[in-house]
Amino acid sequence: MNRLIYLLIKEGLALFISRDLIRRSVRRIILSIIFYTILSLFAAAVIVFLYVFLDRWLSQFLGATSAAAIICGGNLAVIGLALIIRALSRPQPAPQARSIAAAANPNFDAGIAIGRNLSKSLKKAAPEIAIAAAIAGIIFGIFRRRPKKSD
Repeated sequence: MNRLIYLLIKEGLALFISRDLIRRSVRRIILSIIFYTILSLFAAAVIVFLYVFLDRWLSQFLGATSAAAIICGGNLAVIGLALIIRALSRPQPAPQARSIAAAANPNFDAGIAIGRNLSKSLKKAAPEIAIAAAIAGIIFGIFRRRPKKSD
C-alpha cells in the first residue's frame, strides 16, 4: 500500500514538474517571439529611415533620378550577393517528379528533362543578371546628365 501511494505521489510530482516546465518553456518562447517581432519592426523602420537619408543625401549631389538609380543598383547588388551566398552554401537536390501524368503522357520524361535543364541554366544565370543590373544602375546613376544648379 505504501509503495502504491509512493508511486502515485512520484508520478503526480513528475507530472506537476513537467507541466510547470512546459508552461515556463512556452512562456519563454512566446516572450522571445514578441521581443524579436518588435525588434524586427524597429529594424525595418531603421532601414526605411536609412534609405530616406541616403536618397536625400545623394539627391543633393547627383539629382533625384541618379540617387534612385544608385539605391536600386545597390539593392540589386545585395540581392545578387544573397543569391550567390545561398547557391554556394547549400545546394538543393532536385526532387524526383513522378505522377499519373508520367503514365498518361509519353513525352513526360522529355518535358521534365527540358524543365530541369532550363532550371539549371536560370539558377546559374540569376546572380550574373542581378549583378549586371546592379552595375548598370550604378553606372546610370553616376554618369547621368546632372541638372544645373541655380544659386
